[in-house]
Amino acid sequence: MSDKNNGVSQDELDDYIHVAHMGIYIVIIALIIILTGWIIWVIGGKIPVTETASGLVIDMSDEDVKEMPDKSEYKPEYRCIVCLDAYEYNVEKLNDMKDDVKLQMPDGNVISGKIDYVESVPIARGTVAETYYFGNEWLVDECVPSYYNWIIAIKTDNNEFAKYPYSMAKATLVIDEVSPFSFLVR
Repeated sequence: MSDKNNGVSQDELDDYIHVAHMGIYIVIIALIIILTGWIIWVIGGKIPVTETASGLVIDMSDEDVKEMPDKSEYKPEYRCIVCLDAYEYNVEKLNDMKDDVKLQMPDGNVISGKIDYVESVPIARGTVAETYYFGNEWLVDECVPSYYNWIIAIKTDNNEFAKYPYSMAKATLVIDEVSPFSFLVR
């Protein structure tokens, strides 16, 4: 047998041979963690489906309370009234709607609100105009999307609407939540 061993001495044969650098293992582990997180999110995560609509902040207090002789006890009950197209949304979609709503006020401030109630039947545009928008055609054109509309009243926990009486707001409603898998399959 020859002692040449392809130019390597007997002492060098016992040296540790570096096959791969440790950096590649860190990259592989990071990719596995990211892929695992992505798979968990695709299977169990939720993507919100939102609708943005214009609304008007109005005082929803009972008319008898508004006309009390002693106004010191009167506290207005402000709600933001938002309309959704009754042709586009049915009762099942409205029932799936989440309670949390984000409202952007005219000064750019974003307020968190909750749905107080949804009218049980769609309301005609003219009735909406007279009942909620004081017959103001510009407000109706801005806030009422269709001839028949679902009326949604939104409230805040600490009556933050008191700073914005009779102001318009942009409401972002979460209509539904879908899984990322079904979103990707669409």
